[in-house]
Amino acid sequence: MNNHFGKGLMAGLAAQNAGPASELTRFCCDYKRGFVLGYAHHLAQSLGDENQAAFEAGLLCRAYSLNGEVMSEFFSGGANRLAEKFFCAGYNHDRQN
Repeated sequence: MNNHFGKGLMAGLAAQNAGPASELTRFCCDYKRGFVLGYAHHLAQSLGDENQAAFEAGLLCRAYSLNGEVMSEFFSGGANRLAEKFFCAGYNHDRQN
């Protein structure tokens, strides 16, 4: 994984928490996408709750200024169809308040 996405993915898998958006401003969008997905996977494993992890990924995508439509595709497949809805709820959370 010698590309930006792969490096972000590995960093997200190893992260104990997601830092503020200001910490990732120096990274490209591919790195940020990888980080969010890696962190969401790590969170789902540690919490045992894919929906909460998807919601958190939505919040992070919004904070990191990533395209929500593109990122929601990562949560649309698999057995858990609710994950995409939780992702979208997290992504749109600030807009609802």
